[in-house]
Amino acid sequence: NLIVAWGTTCPPEMREGAMNILGKFISVREPNIRYLGLSTMAQLAQIDGSVEGAKKHQATVLVSLKDADISVRRRALDLLFVICDTDNAERIVDELVAHLVVADASIREEMVLKIAILAEKYATDLRWYVDTILKLISISGDYVSDPIWHRVVQIVTNHPQGDLQGYAAATLFLAVSTHRCHETTVRVAAYILGEFGFLIAERPGMSGEEQFHVLHQHWYNVDTQTRSILISSYAKLANLYEECRPLVAPVFAKSKNSVDVEVQQRCAEYASMREAFSPEAVEDLLREMPPFEDKRRSALELRLLETEGENSAAVTKASTPSEVEQQRAMLNAQMMDEGMAPIDEQEEPELEEEMADGAAEAAEDEKIAAVEAN
Repeated sequence: NLIVAWGTTCPPEMREGAMNILGKFISVREPNIRYLGLSTMAQLAQIDGSVEGAKKHQATVLVSLKDADISVRRRALDLLFVICDTDNAERIVDELVAHLVVADASIREEMVLKIAILAEKYATDLRWYVDTILKLISISGDYVSDPIWHRVVQIVTNHPQGDLQGYAAATLFLAVSTHRCHETTVRVAAYILGEFGFLIAERPGMSGEEQFHVLHQHWYNVDTQTRSILISSYAKLANLYEECRPLVAPVFAKSKNSVDVEVQQRCAEYASMREAFSPEAVEDLLREMPPFEDKRRSALELRLLETEGENSAAVTKASTPSEVEQQRAMLNAQMMDEGMAPIDEQEEPELEEEMADGAAEAAEDEKIAAVEAN
């Protein structure tokens, strides 16, 4: 604790010696000693130049994730979070995802949140990030909160360079092709295919009509919130592909009488859109969403702050931008300079509402302009 208090002013030799002693602490059988060793090592690893010493004990820390004591498992998770960097991120995240399969319910939500933050923070290839989140959903979908899948949508939308958007669309198309998949997967797929499905429409078996069918097979198994996202995706598919219009029209006609007001309103608005406005106006209303504005802290970091407090080692780690994040920020800034301006959003954006609400507002503006012209 004295060395932690000294911080960077402490001689490196003393910090290294302390780390070696703590390495022995986390190897003993006594859970109380292991707990203290893991907790102190996490604090010590935050000091500049100390994380490399902690990384030497990574294998021992991974073993502590399987400890019978839940408090030891939490401290091991905290330490893995702190020592994770670009060099070992894939291994740590993959180990955590593998352990998630057998983890008990008391720690699953915390693990899912921290895995999602690490995968985003250190992903040198964002396709790996997308794959990791889909694994989280398939393994522990009930513990994947809305901010996690919202963040996937934001990242995919904000990175048009490379083939990320096409990769995400193709991967999610395959994920929802099976009858049994988690509802969160359906939500992500509905949004991504509605926005970027056109990138894969020319591939064999992934046409606009096929995209509609793989999404609609889940219609009767999802709640009204998911149906609202599906409706917006159907409208976009029908706008792009004529063969989807006779498939979508009956869905809208039947759902106009839905007991859910949100579903009813969306279907009524989308169904009447082509009758009320010109094809050019409809095209503008249903075009893909612009990039989201990147906030200083993502909703996931705010959630971590809420659950663990300002003094947590994990919160300090999450709030410090990694080199990968800094590179992405520079790339996004270049995109903004080229004219791709972001839209304003709340800290916790309701993505499923944006697709329809934006179209409804624009439609109202178009209607007012037409009245004034007459």
